[in-house]
Amino acid sequence: MSSNTGKHASLSAYETMDFSENSDLRKQLLARVQDEAGSAEIRLSDPLSYDSPSYLTQEMLSWYRTSVNPVRQAALTDIAEEFQALGKSNQTDGIFIERERQRLSISLGRKKRDIYREQREQKKLALDKIQSLKKEEDRLTNEYNTIRAREGNREPKVTNTPLYVFLLLIVGVVEVLINFDSFNTLSWSTPFLALGLSVVVAIALALASHWHGTVLRQWNYYFGKRERDENRWAAWRMLALGSLALSVVLASVAYARVSFLADYILLNQQLGGTDRTSSFMMIAGTLLGNVLVWIVGIFIAWLMHDRNPEFPEKRKALNKVAAQISDLSNNLERERRRELQRAEAEFADELEKLENAERAQKAASSYGAARAAFQKFSVQDGRVLAALAAYRAALIRKASKTETKLLVPHMDDETVFRSCDVSEYERHDIELKLC
Repeated sequence: MSSNTGKHASLSAYETMDFSENSDLRKQLLARVQDEAGSAEIRLSDPLSYDSPSYLTQEMLSWYRTSVNPVRQAALTDIAEEFQALGKSNQTDGIFIERERQRLSISLGRKKRDIYREQREQKKLALDKIQSLKKEEDRLTNEYNTIRAREGNREPKVTNTPLYVFLLLIVGVVEVLINFDSFNTLSWSTPFLALGLSVVVAIALALASHWHGTVLRQWNYYFGKRERDENRWAAWRMLALGSLALSVVLASVAYARVSFLADYILLNQQLGGTDRTSSFMMIAGTLLGNVLVWIVGIFIAWLMHDRNPEFPEKRKALNKVAAQISDLSNNLERERRRELQRAEAEFADELEKLENAERAQKAASSYGAARAAFQKFSVQDGRVLAALAAYRAALIRKASKTETKLLVPHMDDETVFRSCDVSEYERHDIELKLC
């Protein structure tokens, strides 16, 4: 009995420490609240440290290291040695499963942190590009929201370019069908030349419809009282180009019809026939067909464009930047994910080996005693955690009345701390280390 007591002397010393509500140790801890609550910033300990408990404030950590850790570490060492002795019967290393499992978990977290750090160092150009694009995205978002507010919070009408080109192509095909016969009847024309002329005229008419329809749709934008002169100049330029294209189309078609009509009348006179053809209807009818196609093209341009050309352009620019950010981020994420999956697979393999070793040592005669000792140790750890939780609650109450900020270490970079309200402290679990 005395031998067993000696073996667990350190554990007994740890067990006899009083962390109850009215104990001196807890009072010593709570006495630190007032000073720490008045700090501008409260930094928490790194959860991936092997020896320091997770998410302790500096005062909590100081109290733990001076008042708890020396006795606790001695008890922990004795328990670890007791588990280590379990393997002597079969000449293997005994397994302190909780300690080894925690070490593996911390090691995995640190490996992940190293993966993020290495990527930041090796992919600096890509990461800098993402940051630059995010700034551009913020700028475009502000500009877009400004225009949207001016437009009554409506969504922009972004032109579906493939559909728009397809509809204008249909307009062009109809124009070719209308004018091919006119150019093909010219005395100096051939079918191929007539087709070429018809296609050129169709393109000119489609462009005229596009320019005229766009300006008409965006008339208030270009000619509103508050618009700039350069906007008006752009509109007048489009109107001039559209009118020139339309004039060329109508002049070409009129020329073809007039030439055909002159040849037709001359031939009819030579044959002694009586000409009852209406020159006006022949020319005007063809021109009217072209005008109708032009009007249809204007209607298509009207439907496909937004009344404010800046609105959809800002949206497209914003989407483009967002897509670039997404592509770069996804590429980096894929590379990072492969490394993380490899680290997690190694962790799973090591954990499985530990579990197998733990099952194998359960047959040892002293296994039950080692587990009982650790159970007592865990109960006392629970009392320590209760004292730390009481300090945290008192700190939150006092610090919430000030502008104190909580600095939480980032899981991907121990040198980076996230600033948050002290009330968020309860979201982070305090954990004592077994390492």
